[in-house]
Amino acid sequence: MKNIYKTKSIFNRPLTRRQLFALFSISLGPPLLFSSYGFGFEARNLKVETLTLPIVGFPGKLRIVQLSDLHFTSHNRFMDNVFETANDLQPDHIYITGDLDKDL
Repeated sequence: MKNIYKTKSIFNRPLTRRQLFALFSISLGPPLLFSSYGFGFEARNLKVETLTLPIVGFPGKLRIVQLSDLHFTSHNRFMDNVFETANDLQPDHIYITGDLDKDL
């Protein structure tokens, strides 16, 4: 069988299909795995942090919700969850920072 691949291994022999597949899997597998985690899970993982900041001379309390880098693609369940969670916190003000739409 004639080898159509011109790539040589460290042993100065042509690589087999199995070796090429292994090389491809090792070099591209981890980046694909980690990027799928970032786009699949982390992008839809809503995180709520609570901070208490004392302000000298400010009478009373002020509850603020900040939404940042949401990157909505269309109206979906995640979008409903974000706004429902924000409303459940009963804020006095809601600030949207960062990107709201994926194209902005």
